[in-house]
Amino acid sequence: MRTLISRYVDAGLTKFVVRPVDAGLTFESFVEDFVTHLQPLQG
Repeated sequence: MRTLISRYVDAGLTKFVVRPVDAGLTFESFVEDFVTHLQPLQG
C-alpha cells in the first residue's frame, strides 16, 4: 500500500481516505499499522 500511495503522491495527489478493509481488524491494530507505514509519507 505504501508504494501505491507513494506513486499517487509523486503524481501530485495530497488527500487520501484510508480505512481498514478487514472486518476482523481491531481499530487499535489499524491505527498501529497506519502510523508505522503511512505517517512517514506525510509532508
